[in-house]
Amino acid sequence: MAAIDDLGNAKINTNDLLAFQRELKQEKELLQKVLIKIDDQLNSLQVEQLHLLGLMNKSLKATKIKSPCESTNDNKQVSTNKSLDLSVPSTSKYYEEEIEDED
Repeated sequence: MAAIDDLGNAKINTNDLLAFQRELKQEKELLQKVLIKIDDQLNSLQVEQLHLLGLMNKSLKATKIKSPCESTNDNKQVSTNKSLDLSVPSTSKYYEEEIEDED
C-alpha cells in the first residue's frame, strides 16, 4: 500500500515540476522581450544624443565664425568636443538561447 501512495505522490510532484518548468519558460521569454525593448530604447537614446551633439557643434562653429579672436570660444569648443562615450554593454548575451541536451 505504501508503494502505491509513493507512486501517486511522485506523479503529483512530476506534474508540479512540469508546470513550474512551463512557467519559468514563459517568464524567460517575457524577460527576453523586455531586454530587447531596453536595447532598442538605448539605441534610440544614443541616436538622439548624437543628434544633439551635432547641433551643439554646429552652433559652436557658427559662433566661432562670428568672433574667431575670442579665447572663450576656444575653451567652450574644447569642453564640448570631448569624445562621447557611447559604449553600452549589450544585454543580448544574457538572454541568448541556451542549447540544452535532452536525454
